[in-house]
Amino acid sequence: MGYYELLLAKKLSGGGGGGGGGQWTTDGIADMSQPNGDIVLTVSRVYERAFYKRPITSVYSTTVTQLDNYSFANCTDLKSVDFPNLTNSAYTNRAYLFQSCSNLESVNLPLFQSANGGYVFQNCSKLTEVFLPSYNSATGSDFFSNCTMLTTVDLGSCGRIDANCFKNDSSFTTL
Repeated sequence: MGYYELLLAKKLSGGGGGGGGGQWTTDGIADMSQPNGDIVLTVSRVYERAFYKRPITSVYSTTVTQLDNYSFANCTDLKSVDFPNLTNSAYTNRAYLFQSCSNLESVNLPLFQSANGGYVFQNCSKLTEVFLPSYNSATGSDFFSNCTMLTTVDLGSCGRIDANCFKNDSSFTTL
């Protein structure tokens, strides 16, 4: 099993991602053959901390439908994310998904419905526009805080904008 396959592995017992015992299995493969840190995922779920602090520049997948906490947090080289079929279920917490991806500029999540957690795009200082037209849940605390270049956000039929959602976003103009 390759390194990135292991990071995308699912623990059969003892939960996913963290420590503890359990047996591991993969539900797909990450194609790491793309140049310059670009990756194409062929999995349905990216587990907790799978790419945490990894040197990737872009990620694309038509098969990913679910991301877990911290999936791409602190990927400081990450510039673009394109998950056209990512939905995420409303019953789970999806906090810190792209937190501190300081070079993230482009996000395409047209079917993304819910994060049910905060800090999803916190500290993504180069992010200018976010389009989540299917979003139908509360944002969670600090969802976009410190996104200093953020100007436009489409949150679909967002039910509630929580505390500090746009904290320190001095460029923000359109919701």
